[in-house]
Parts: sequence; structure tokens; C-alpha cells
Amino acid sequence: MLKNLAYENFDIRFEPRPQDAAWRVTAESSQGGASGAFHPPGANGGAAEVLANAPWAEAGAIKQYGTALYDALFTADLRALFLSSFSAAKSGGKGLRLRVRTDAGVLSRLPWELLWRSDIDVPLASSEWHPVVRFIQLPFASRPLAIDGRLRILLVSAVPTDQENLDVEAEADGIARALSALSSHVEILRLREATKIELFRAIRDNCHVVHFMLHGRLDGANEGELMLRGADGTSDPLSASNIHSLAHDWALGGTRLLVFNACETARDRAGQEFSGIAPAAVQAGIPAVISMQYPITDFAAGLFSNELYREVAQGSPIDQAVSKARQLVKLVVKDGHEWITPVLHMRATEGVLFEGNAAPIVRAGLEADAPAQRALTVRTRRTAQPAAPTSELVALVGQDRATVQSSAGAVRVDIGDLRPIAKAYLNALRRSAVEPDTLKALGEQLYKAMFNDQAESVVNSALSQPSAGVTMRIVLENADDVALPWESLCHPRKRTFLALAGAQRPMRIELESADRVRPAAIVKPVRMLFVGSRPLDMPPLDVERELNWLQTALEDSPDQIVIDVLLDPTPQEWMAKLSASDYHILHFAGYDTHAYSNFVEDEGVMLLGERGERRDVFKDDLVQLLQGFPQLRLAVFNTCFTTDSLAPALIQCGVPSVISWRGFNQDAVAVRFTSVFYALLVKLNWRVDAALAETRRILYTEKIPGVPAPWHGPTLLTAIEGNDFFGL
Repeated sequence: MLKNLAYENFDIRFEPRPQDAAWRVTAESSQGGASGAFHPPGANGGAAEVLANAPWAEAGAIKQYGTALYDALFTADLRALFLSSFSAAKSGGKGLRLRVRTDAGVLSRLPWELLWRSDIDVPLASSEWHPVVRFIQLPFASRPLAIDGRLRILLVSAVPTDQENLDVEAEADGIARALSALSSHVEILRLREATKIELFRAIRDNCHVVHFMLHGRLDGANEGELMLRGADGTSDPLSASNIHSLAHDWALGGTRLLVFNACETARDRAGQEFSGIAPAAVQAGIPAVISMQYPITDFAAGLFSNELYREVAQGSPIDQAVSKARQLVKLVVKDGHEWITPVLHMRATEGVLFEGNAAPIVRAGLEADAPAQRALTVRTRRTAQPAAPTSELVALVGQDRATVQSSAGAVRVDIGDLRPIAKAYLNALRRSAVEPDTLKALGEQLYKAMFNDQAESVVNSALSQPSAGVTMRIVLENADDVALPWESLCHPRKRTFLALAGAQRPMRIELESADRVRPAAIVKPVRMLFVGSRPLDMPPLDVERELNWLQTALEDSPDQIVIDVLLDPTPQEWMAKLSASDYHILHFAGYDTHAYSNFVEDEGVMLLGERGERRDVFKDDLVQLLQGFPQLRLAVFNTCFTTDSLAPALIQCGVPSVISWRGFNQDAVAVRFTSVFYALLVKLNWRVDAALAETRRILYTEKIPGVPAPWHGPTLLTAIEGNDFFGL
């Protein structure tokens, strides 16, 4: 996580040119000024589709339009000024705030938040280093408000009976949970089913932030409106002119931020300035207003609000807080591009709205994590150390058939077409948090397809072995079948997941085409390379926290372990580091390429370019980077969506074992997995499959907010024969 940033300003103004359809655009910054002509992108920039359907336009059209908008705005001189201004700000440890002054109605309706920097392929507004704000300059100054006591946030909601239902309670509860750790600095007030009279009275109570969860609208004949609740329960519109009248006194009374979580609240009526809800509130004197320029789903709105207030309460400038919240929506919400929907209007010259009340920033790792680290360490130490499994249950999976075998015999099964199960599973994974009931239903389907009555008798016989245990091996003829939900295999009558049976029944996936490996003994110490990657144009990741938990997990290890750390490498730096020493374990913490490209690009990871920007390293390039290191025994990719194609490719190129991730991997899960898995790996004599099996059992008992099945993600693919993964 970046510190609270200071910003240099990059001001952009527009003036109409009567002689043509273009606009004269001028820009000013600490590095000077520049001017040019702005022609709004036409059909060649995908404008029609984006402006009609955003944020639900096709991903390619979104990027195409954003790039066209950037290129149209930053013509030769302006682009040179922007790049030199950003470089100067960055060298001084500051960000560059783009203040777009779009007083003209037609320009105010363009999605400036979609400006997509073409040279490094990054949307400007998705990075806290260069936030995009709509700036409205007024003749009177706005200064940060000194707060004596707690920051007061009023949540205003209403769902009139003639409007579509909104899940306002879930959003309000999410905001309360996000700020629960800061309760000594923040007070949350609620106004449910708000009427005009109740709203008028409530905001008189010195509310510093007012958050509206309502329906909004803006049609061709009327100004912007918010739907409050009338006396009969139906809609009672609160117009932009009403907001303007009220907001003047709210601002004088100490209100510094209004958030309109309602559709169509960012826009002016065509040809009529300050007819929209947000512009009217800013013109009335509110220093900062956040509104929505498109419809937004309850889930995305709640995610945005939770992160926004957590940042504001910890003292972040409002533009940085909006950028971070926008980043989180972009990362998590994959069914659209709702990160472009929020708009920040400002009249404040700086983003700091409050003084004297900022809660201490909750930094990950270190002191706050110590109790949780100690608790997990105790749990791993108490884990029984079972004998190595002495028998096997093997499922050889081919095209439309499988052979199930154990010491009790072998049975051939016609399994039919498993692709519908794989497709349903993939769709579930892409919806972020997969519910246990979904996993159980898919796991039962796969179990019934794999094991007929005869095969099930073989399975039951193998799993009822005495304490010596059994290894469950899924051997795949086709690498594409890795995508099936093997870890979710669920016995339909016992209603139990096979992968949660612990170290005496570890599960592993193998590829029939991969060469089998019996690793030679390694010379201690065991050497691990921890790679943490945080591109500057991506949402910040606190990889130091994961590293801290890893070091804590291994600090009492009886074996000699050396952990080398490589932060923010380019591909060349990664290769050089791997070549400099014989590493036995590679652990990657950072972003994947598949989920973050909205599932368009192949699986891979993000490293850094020469300027610190995102550099995608896809599966084929990773194979080239990681082949030819004979001492490497285990590669761990503790990041999202790295199982279906990346892990099989690495196994095929000679990496003996790969732990990768199915679906999204939330930060809290990644940290807990790292802490538990490596402590158990040492305790269980470096048996990777057993350590992963026990890790799943511990994660199954974890209650991690927003992650109902944290045990489900990690997957083991291996070419190792037997139980000796490290030659120890």
C-alpha cells in the first residue's frame, strides 16, 4: 500500500472553436503550458458502443475508445507536457492529478475516467499516481476541516414502492464492517427510508460526510433528481436545484464530502450547466462530490464505498481514495467495467478534506498480525504427524472413460462428456467468491460421472484403509481436464469433500504425458526465492505482509532454510536472480494476467517494465524463464487463475511440482495459506501433498470475510513419484 500521496496538478481547459467542431484545449502544470485541438473520438474510436452501453460495452471497445480519447486529448505538445509533468512529480515522490475542467455540457458527458494511456496500456484513473477529477473552480477557497472528535458519516437510503429494489442494507453493513477497526475515529449514522423533512433535519447535526443510497435519474426534459420517499411510500423527487439550495448550508456547516450512489447523478442536462446532481452540489460549495455517470450494480457500489471510506478515515486525499476504490472494483468485478462509473467532482485545490482526525493507517503485517500469527503457529504445531501413505487410489482419466484402481482392484468407467461440468465450474470461479453449496453440487456431479457402483466400491475400499493412509492420484491423459473441479470431488451420500481428508489422504493431479521424477537428494540449506511484484500502474499490494508471515512461519524450523527476497523485478532481473543460486522453492506473490485481463489473455504473472509499469509474462514466457533449473523442486504461484494452463505447462517443461490457484485469491487467504502451508511443509518432512492437504483442513475452519470457501483454491500438480518431493 502506498503512503498518502501529495499531488502536483495538471489542469486541462476547453474552449469552443467556432470555425469547426473541435475544441481548443490548453494544459498547465509546474512544467509549463501547452495547447492543441481536441476532436471527440468518433466511430473509429468505438464511441457509439461505449457511450450507449458503458460500462457494459465489450472489453475491446472500452479499451479502444479510452485509447482514442487519450490520443485525441494528448496531441503532440500536450502529451510531451503530460509525460514531463508526470516524470517530475514522480521523481519528487508525488502523483499527478489531472484536473479536467469540462464546463460545457457536451464535454461533461464524456467518460474522462476512461482515458487510457496508449504507450503503457494503462487507464489513468485506475492508478492512484494519476487520478482523474472533474474540477470546478469557484471564486472562494476551500480548506480542510479541522475535526475535534469523530468523523461523522450519515448514510441516507430510500427505496420507494414504485422503484426497483436496492440492497441498501448490505451496502450500509459493508461500510460499517470496513470501518469497524476505526470506530474510535468514525461515527456512522443511519437515515432509512428518507423523506425530505427527515433529510433536512438529519444533516443539521454536523455531518462531515453524507452518503446517499438511492435511485437517481436524468431525462431530456428535467434536471437531475434523487428519489426520496414520499408520504404515501412512492417516489418524491429531490431535484438538483433542491440539492444546490441545501448544499450551500451543508458546506458552511462542515460537510466536506457528498457521495451519490445513485444512477445518472454525475451528468448535466445537455446544454445546461450545473443541472446534474453532482455539479450542482459542487457549485453550492461542497469541496468534493462523488457520483455515478452510469448505472451501477449493488455489488460494485458496495465494494467501492467500503474501500473509499476506509481510505478517507485513514487520512488519504479524496482523489487517492477514489482511485484505490476504483482499482478494487476493477480487480474484483469481472462482469463489466464498473470501475469507470464513479466520478469525482472537486472544487478543493487539494484532496485532503479533513485535518486532525485521521485514524492511524492499518498497515498489514508486524504488530497487528502477531496474535493471529501465534494462533496459526500453535495450530500447525498441534497437527498430528501421520505416517506417509502406503497405498494409492488412482483415477486414470482419458477421453470419455476412466480407470479407477487401488489394491482392491481396477474398474473401467464410461464417464461421458465432462466439459459441461468444467464450463459450469469456470463460470462459478469467475463470479469471485464461490459458495460451498456450488462447490458441493459440482463436486457431486463429477463424482457421479467418475465412479459408478463398481468403481465406488473400489473408492470406498481404498478410503477405509487403516491408519497408514492412501494417496489420491488424479492422472490426466488430456491436460485440459485440469480445469475440472477435482478438489471439489464430493461423496454424494457422505456429503464430504475428498480433498478435506487431511495428510493421510492427500490429493494430487498428474499428467500422463509428463516425465516422472525421482528427485536427487539436495544439499542443505533449503533455499527459497520469494518474488513479490507490485507494478506502479496496478492497485497496490502489501507483499511485505505475506513475506512477514512466511518468515514467522519458518523462524522456528529445525531445518536450515534460507529465504532470498526479490521485489518488483523485471523478467531480466528474475532470470538473473534464479541463475545466481540453486533455489529449491520459488514463491510468487503478485498479480496474474488472466483475471486482470477480464479472462481474455492467457495465464501468467505480472512483473515490471523498465519504468516500473506492468509487464505481462504469459505462460509460454514463464516456461522459458523456469526451465533448466535442476534444483528447483516446487513453484508456488500464490495468485489468481494460474491452474488451468500455466501449471500444466510448467510441469511439462520439467518443474517437478507446482502449487497454483483456482479462481480469485484474496489477500487474506494468500497470507494465511503462506503461513500455514510452509510451517506444515517443514513439520511433515517436506511432503508437499500432505502439507497442502492439512493446509486445506485449517483453511476450511477459517472465517475470512467475503471468502466462503478459502480452502478450495490451492491445487497441486506434480510429476514426483512417491512421497519424497525434495530428496530429504
